[in-house]
Amino acid sequence: MSEHRHVLQLTHRVDQAVALSCFELDGHGEKACAEARDAGYREGFEKAARSAREQAEGDRQRWGNALQNVIESLSAQEETLAAQIRPAILDLVIKGVRRVVEGYEPDRETVAKIVSATIDNYPREEANLSVRLHPEDYQLVHDLTHRWSANLPGFQLQPDTSLIRGDCLVSGRFGLTDARLETKLDNLRTSLASPHA
Repeated sequence: MSEHRHVLQLTHRVDQAVALSCFELDGHGEKACAEARDAGYREGFEKAARSAREQAEGDRQRWGNALQNVIESLSAQEETLAAQIRPAILDLVIKGVRRVVEGYEPDRETVAKIVSATIDNYPREEANLSVRLHPEDYQLVHDLTHRWSANLPGFQLQPDTSLIRGDCLVSGRFGLTDARLETKLDNLRTSLASPHA
């Protein structure tokens, strides 16, 4: 009930009570009746205002609790939804990158950078490294073999038809370094799937 309605009801009751009292006084003590009426108005107004404040405070608390519950529910749903959507987003990203990479034709400088970055993981003076590239990539950089073999004795560059453009495999005495695009995509997926990514 609104504060205004409370005031009107209480005012009406006070008017009735004061009218009865004044009627009983039979015209005597009009000043006392006026004071009583004013006091009744003040008391009724204060009571109605107190009641309206209490009701408003209760409403605020109820709405605040309801809003907090909605926020907590949405937060929980957001985490659940993110956990469900994350794998699908990763799949879309990886598929998108694969489509971009499909038909990728790196130039001479790019192939040289791929080879250099891969063999930089090996210590100087590493002997008998074998670097395998797609045949077209091999054709682009085979004349740079002397540059890489200057610090790596027995360095060999070889074409490999099982690889795609941009792939690079390096074999050495400590094992194989896989710098194929597919391996890089798998590493990217693992990295993005990590909860700390």
